[in-house]
Amino acid sequence: MEELNFEHTAISMYGKPVHLPRLQSWFAEEGLAKDVIASMTLGATRRFLLHHLSCFGKVLTRKKKPLTNPSKKKYEFSLTNGSLIVMLDDTQQYWKHSVPKEKNVKSPRINLTFRTIQDK
Repeated sequence: MEELNFEHTAISMYGKPVHLPRLQSWFAEEGLAKDVIASMTLGATRRFLLHHLSCFGKVLTRKKKPLTNPSKKKYEFSLTNGSLIVMLDDTQQYWKHSVPKEKNVKSPRINLTFRTIQDK
């Protein structure tokens, strides 16, 4: 396995049930969609959703490449205390993610996001 050095870290604390209101791709707009992103959750358990861009009627990536065609286009995970999600390479080009609003979540959550910045 290749060694990976993260250059940037973002720390976010969510008190009440804060959520990512829409599906998104980190840094996709800035052309950094091939970067590796690791995200660690501390605190409250939350749902994490991944949807393939084809779920939105897309046929091309943001860089005008044909979309991949995975057999499964939607995933849902529970981010528990200490969970780590790593999104490699083209994940940001082909998938969007969200942490949907959950009315019953009352405990805070801290998210640590680690990023690499690859050459464009």
